[in-house]
Amino acid sequence: MVTQGVGPVTSLPPEAVPVPPPEPVPPATPIPAATVVLARPKTRGRGLEVLLTRRPASMAFAPDMHVFPGGRIDAGDTHARLLARAIGPDAEPAGSAAIAAIREAFEEVGVLLADVGRSGVTTADLADERGTLLAGERTFLEIVDRFDLRLRTDRLVPLSRWVTPPILPRRFDARFFVAAAPDGVEATLVGDEVVEHGWYTPRAALDAMAAGGFGMWVPTSATLQQLEHVASLDEVRGRLA
Repeated sequence: MVTQGVGPVTSLPPEAVPVPPPEPVPPATPIPAATVVLARPKTRGRGLEVLLTRRPASMAFAPDMHVFPGGRIDAGDTHARLLARAIGPDAEPAGSAAIAAIREAFEEVGVLLADVGRSGVTTADLADERGTLLAGERTFLEIVDRFDLRLRTDRLVPLSRWVTPPILPRRFDARFFVAAAPDGVEATLVGDEVVEHGWYTPRAALDAMAAGGFGMWVPTSATLQQLEHVASLDEVRGRLA
């Protein structure tokens, strides 16, 4: 028998060595969130105006975008005592989403969708408490207890639910509500999360986006399209009943 010898071994260059594909990265888990569209009747004619806010250009998330008040659902929004003070459906998770929407509206634009049970409470008192909330000196639950608030979750009409696509690193599972703004209450800005606000008809806001004046993501513009031809909030509630 003849045994053939093994010739010299030649090393492959590094770029020729097959590299195994990277392990797939699982998509980020969506963060539960809530958004509220505050609406009021138009000053002239039929239809609604909605409140839009603009985020600072310096924000890491959604810089310089026009949005509705809203944000993530905090752990405190699920507290049983808050759910017990809600007027309307309190089934989880919609109940905590509605509470988060009410809290965010109070924090961002000073609009409180709640009945005040304690006598003698002034607008200035509520404004002071909003400041303590934003500063982290008091929780929303503490404010609710302090002023014996009844949270008007019954005024919030569920509109839609939006989940960020899996390909994005930061994802949200956001429930959108629409609610009538309380009569005589003006939106105010405190803090650095919002730099501008205004009341617009849905059509005017969509036209501003088309002209390049407003930056808006699809959930915001789609919500404006939903409300463009609505005459009243009763009509919205009736369509979704």
